[in-house]
Amino acid sequence: MYFYWGDWATVDRTANTSLTSSYAYLRDVHIFINMSRLLNHTENVQKYTQLYQELANEFHNVFYNTHLNVYVDGSQAMNILALALPDVVPVSLRTNVLNSLINNIVTTGHFTGGIVSVAPLYPLLSIEGHHDLALKLAQSITYPSYGYMFHNDIQNATTTWELWNTLPQGATASLNHHMFNSIGAWFYRYLAGIELNGLQTITIYPRMSYDADLLNYVKAEVVTIKGSIRVEWSRTSVNTVNLSIVIPNNMDAIVTFDSLIKNGQCVKLMCDDDIIWMRGEMNDEMKLLRDINGVNDLNENKLQSTVSVRVASGEYTFVAYWK
Repeated sequence: MYFYWGDWATVDRTANTSLTSSYAYLRDVHIFINMSRLLNHTENVQKYTQLYQELANEFHNVFYNTHLNVYVDGSQAMNILALALPDVVPVSLRTNVLNSLINNIVTTGHFTGGIVSVAPLYPLLSIEGHHDLALKLAQSITYPSYGYMFHNDIQNATTTWELWNTLPQGATASLNHHMFNSIGAWFYRYLAGIELNGLQTITIYPRMSYDADLLNYVKAEVVTIKGSIRVEWSRTSVNTVNLSIVIPNNMDAIVTFDSLIKNGQCVKLMCDDDIIWMRGEMNDEMKLLRDINGVNDLNENKLQSTVSVRVASGEYTFVAYWK
């Protein structure tokens, strides 16, 4: 399959095959490094980290287009795959490549790639400060989009299609196909915010939109061998979020509250109807005002405008206020 299929099922049915295959190889090597690190196989970590860096440098040198300042032809898929790989796009070029991708999506009005590039697209946008754009793409109902499959003049589908334009009349592709379903992982990790990181200390970090009307409620559950992890959050106002979580026994979690207001900061945090922290007028000391069983380690990331706490197993209801 090497150098053959490329980013399969793109909108215009074309994609650079060599970059797509190279992306898959680097991604597999990077996954293997992370697996080796979790298993404490330090020799493999060192060996394959060196290999990955060599491959990353080669990837950039081969596919970066110095005339256009993008990867290959500057299509959405090519820039997405390059940006999604760690340490491939040099820091000095990353902003330009990312801006080219964002401008292409906004100008085009939709995603143009296929099953390979759609998987990293939504996480990339959420991580890089364009979560609102990711939400708008996910909620779009015009062709080509997920919403178009479920809102069109021919068939309001109940399952995802094999192709963006698969239709029941004269269709040559499946009307019940899993290969575009990678967006589901984004639902759990970035909308609900559940990131397992193993099963000892997990992360709960729902991404928020500055526009509360784009998404104001999420409820999700992930069943693990230790029990169910449950998350439910709602935006009660532009500057307030309610977050209820359930963490199973023998597990703890880092719970992070995303910024609700651009250039804003958290001013008060409540847990189970008690105020556990409030920003002082004279200082910004991150210290819990009240001991709540299982809640500790309050921290603020001023660069990302987030506040986080560590919680033990149990059930908690938080309310975070932003200003």
